[in-house]
Amino acid sequence: MQRVNSDSAMPRMDARVASHAAPVTEKRTAVMHTACALLLLLSCPLVPRAQAADSVSIEFGRSSSSYTDVSIVRAGVQWNWQMRLLSAGDWYLGGFWDFNVGYWRNESDPRIRTSGGAVDIGLTPMLRWQEKSKGHLSPFIDAGVGLHWLSEDSITSLRNLSGHLQFGSVLGAGILLGSKGEYEVGYRMQHLSNAGLRQPNNGINLQSIRLKYHF
Repeated sequence: MQRVNSDSAMPRMDARVASHAAPVTEKRTAVMHTACALLLLLSCPLVPRAQAADSVSIEFGRSSSSYTDVSIVRAGVQWNWQMRLLSAGDWYLGGFWDFNVGYWRNESDPRIRTSGGAVDIGLTPMLRWQEKSKGHLSPFIDAGVGLHWLSEDSITSLRNLSGHLQFGSVLGAGILLGSKGEYEVGYRMQHLSNAGLRQPNNGINLQSIRLKYHF
């Protein structure tokens, strides 16, 4: 009976596993690079102007993920894009740059909590579907993907973000109030994660109410 040399079999097995894992890793890297390149390409003509902000905001929210209890407060400034990407009837697709600084107060169970809180700094190019003429009550829909830096890389031992740099996707809706649409009230859902660049990638979901004033 021929004896199998386990030492010689292991390298062949490792090579086989590596050959299957490499395409997956390369595909994920290619997707991330392509997404970042498209985001930069679309954002180049929309760089914030070197002038006063077009609006300011204050935001209050909480986490909606398991194993976390986090309350957030953010203050932000926005710069409107000077172009319309799409127009249809009385509506158009525009956008703005959204820069905000916030604080996360970690109120999670002390037995699994890894920090008392975290500072959050974010910059997001936002798309907005809105009416061309702003009346006393004008609805809108927002969507965007941006970058966030967090001073902590985990919330609890069961909610590990695995890094300070996070990608943040936002979906929101609200209404503009006032004769010129100078007041704004909106609801936002946000997901932050490292996009699978590191493991574990637990991520976190947030829900918030935003109040904004347009100059």
